[in-house]
Amino acid sequence: MSSTLCNILSDSFITNGEDAMNTRSKLIESILQHKKIPEEGWSEKMIEDLLLEITCEKQEFSTAPFGNDMVSIRNYNIYNGTTLTNPKLLKSEDLSSNVGLKIAQLGNAFVNELIKTMGIKKPFDSAIIPVATGMSLLFSMLTFRSLKPTSRYVIWSRIDQKSCFKSIVSAGCIPIIVDTQCVDKQHITLTDTIEEKIKQFGAENICCVMSTTSCFAPRACDDIEDIAKICHKNDVFHLINNAYGLSNRKLMKRINKASVKGRVSIFVQSTDKNLCVPVGGAIVACFDKQIFSKFTDICSENMSISPIIDVVVTLLNIGKDKYLKALDDCESIYDYLKSEMVKLAGTYNEEVITNPGNPISIALTLTHVPKGSLTQIGSMLYTRNISGVRVVTAEETTSICDYKFQRWGTHCNNCGIPYLTAAASIGILRTDVDIFIKGECVGFDSVWRVKRVYTATSAQTTEFSSQEHATNTTLSRVIETQTDSPVVPNACDVDMNKLSSWLQKMYPCVSRELNDSINSSAFKNYRVAQTKEQPIVKLMQKIKVQECNGDDVCRISTLSWNATGNTLAVACNQFHKTWCYHPGMVSLYTFDRNDRVPDNPTKRLASDTCINVVRFHPRSPSVIAAGTQSGNVIVWNIQHDDGENEICKINAHEEIVTHLAWINDMDTAKTPLLATSSLDGYLCLWNFDPVDESIRLKHKYQVKSPLLLKKSRPYLQSEEISKKVVRGINTFDFSPYFPEIFIVGAEGGLVIQCSLLGTVRLKESTNDVPVSDPVYKYYDSHEGEISKISFSPNRKEMFLTCGINGEIRIYVLNQDEPCKVISLENPLLSVSWILFHEKILVGCGSRGVIEIFKLQTGEPIDITIKDYVDAAVLTQIELNNRRMGTVAVGTDSGLLQIWIVPWNLYNCIH
Repeated sequence: MSSTLCNILSDSFITNGEDAMNTRSKLIESILQHKKIPEEGWSEKMIEDLLLEITCEKQEFSTAPFGNDMVSIRNYNIYNGTTLTNPKLLKSEDLSSNVGLKIAQLGNAFVNELIKTMGIKKPFDSAIIPVATGMSLLFSMLTFRSLKPTSRYVIWSRIDQKSCFKSIVSAGCIPIIVDTQCVDKQHITLTDTIEEKIKQFGAENICCVMSTTSCFAPRACDDIEDIAKICHKNDVFHLINNAYGLSNRKLMKRINKASVKGRVSIFVQSTDKNLCVPVGGAIVACFDKQIFSKFTDICSENMSISPIIDVVVTLLNIGKDKYLKALDDCESIYDYLKSEMVKLAGTYNEEVITNPGNPISIALTLTHVPKGSLTQIGSMLYTRNISGVRVVTAEETTSICDYKFQRWGTHCNNCGIPYLTAAASIGILRTDVDIFIKGECVGFDSVWRVKRVYTATSAQTTEFSSQEHATNTTLSRVIETQTDSPVVPNACDVDMNKLSSWLQKMYPCVSRELNDSINSSAFKNYRVAQTKEQPIVKLMQKIKVQECNGDDVCRISTLSWNATGNTLAVACNQFHKTWCYHPGMVSLYTFDRNDRVPDNPTKRLASDTCINVVRFHPRSPSVIAAGTQSGNVIVWNIQHDDGENEICKINAHEEIVTHLAWINDMDTAKTPLLATSSLDGYLCLWNFDPVDESIRLKHKYQVKSPLLLKKSRPYLQSEEISKKVVRGINTFDFSPYFPEIFIVGAEGGLVIQCSLLGTVRLKESTNDVPVSDPVYKYYDSHEGEISKISFSPNRKEMFLTCGINGEIRIYVLNQDEPCKVISLENPLLSVSWILFHEKILVGCGSRGVIEIFKLQTGEPIDITIKDYVDAAVLTQIELNNRRMGTVAVGTDSGLLQIWIVPWNLYNCIH
């Protein structure tokens, strides 16, 4: 320690620091010497010090350094050329020249101790292999073939996991598949068949028998004890796929018992499934030293050290006590998961398939779920971040390496019951089970989102309310005064060279942070109100869009802002008793340098008939699509010269195009799809190629009437509509969070949840034009037609519907009845959510002004308008999400209005 610091710091402070450093050094020295997992976990700083000490002492710079600092830090400066991890070399005492071997020896000692702790009492050798479980099985079979060159068959007790079967074929072996037998919905191992196959093909020709311990229910652990006896009796190698088993005491004890009673040659476990590390490593253990030595010869002598570092760091950080406690918690949570699934099964008249031989996974039958919806359940669970659930249809046929498997996923050919499985592996929490059973799962009652927003989860019988905990409840102002003359400090000596050096060192970091702050949009359009302002709504402009001939009335039918928020598209249509004979027009208005919309449009786009809906492309500001009264869909590029704007026109529907939207494509995120709907009952998805500027049909969906429609109260539909098998579509909206889900508003006030996954293919479908029924469930219907459906941009499971009967309904996806119903004396013709402001809604209608409502209570908010507004019926409202506060409104007389609304002030009103 420098003399300067000694003069500044006290003796006791220096002594404490030295003691702390000595304690740290002793801990690191103890780990390197004894190679035992610490009872209590280490801090990340301690682990980093250990790895840096190893690399600083042992690093051999045999090649050039890393080209990137992040990669160097991630690998603790362990360069290529020092990552030899062949287990054969790990017994060498001379490790001073190789960092990889030093870390690998430490990692292997850790897993060796862990395997003993979990119940393996018989002596064994083990090592971490930096390849996944399937490749480790492959190396094991190559080892057996090298010891028994004439062997070429592998007897495989069927487990429907692709990697283990591929490993057999990749090893150059011929699989002999032994199906499990389904008895009382439980799968058991046919040990007699395994012994018969050994005799049939000859023990000398059998490479090994591959069995499995951990698997998906209802399959249980193979009878490895009997298989071990058979292998010992016939002198056949026995390979156990123990992927999940290391973290389960029961399975490890069964392996130990099998090795005592018979023959267990190699058992393989996955590092990611048992130690919560990234995929890419496996632990290979062997009771026979000759086999283990041969295995090390098969392995490559230049393999990655990264999976071994992950294991070492994880076990050092968790500690032995915490790891064992996590296993105890896992066992108790398994029982809790089982009890909750039994309750769930009783609710939906299903059954939980229990198997005493499977202590990890549980199966739940899906016998009452329509076949077309089975795969939809799995996909929708996955979109809700529930990835461990496996849905088995019991009808799938899969081909792997030219071998066909019937009823793939069921582990046998005679199981025809569809089911889903859930597993309780290490790392699971009780809250995970609650979210799965009681939370957002598809097909189960989803209440947490409703409870979070509302006081009641029933229908519209109670006002919903919310509680919020603000962090700044009072306004305070600080006023500084100066009563004394300022004290000027004495000038101090500054080493300008050191100051300059420090500034040069700090400037890049400070500059980077300042640039990030300048370019950040986190607080865009946000300002702190210093006083309690009275929110005022301002009508900025009124523009006449289109003049009509004679007695015809031109009303604004649709509005759309482009991706930059600078251009507005406006279209008008007229009242039609029969077929439309009016020419249509889309007028485009672009903000000028004074942020005003010009009185005359910057461009006009013509069509043969009236235009019902227009939508700008979400990414290309110059591309706009329109749906017409005659069923045509037109796409323009407004950057083209006048007369050449129209890039494609198709006859999309047989009747009027009621709605149009650009949606995310589940197959590719690069280019959005164009969705159109019509009163002909079809919703069509179109591929739009922005390069070729072409459009082609991808899929058609037809919405049919329910056989028995649940209604909250009687409502008499017109006879013409009630007799319809296929209902026309008035409007729809796709979820921005779950791209496969969309809500349809159909004729007769139907509110229908549809999905692009698990659809039923209809007879009229062809290879060129597939047609499917996407209906998933029906919500309580409106008493009248629906004019608007919209998903909330602020809450992922919430959407609203607006009906011509004067009701705005708020739904959540998994609840049939609306959570809130706002009843209005004057119906709204258009309604919208406000981005970033979840407490309010905005709409327009016959009152002639913008109307704002509290979402929680449904009460209207009194607004103050700066200027006088002429009485008119407002037909459309469109919010500009780029210029927050700017709102475009259309009237029934063809007048365009531009409003400024301070949303942040209205959102604060309670």
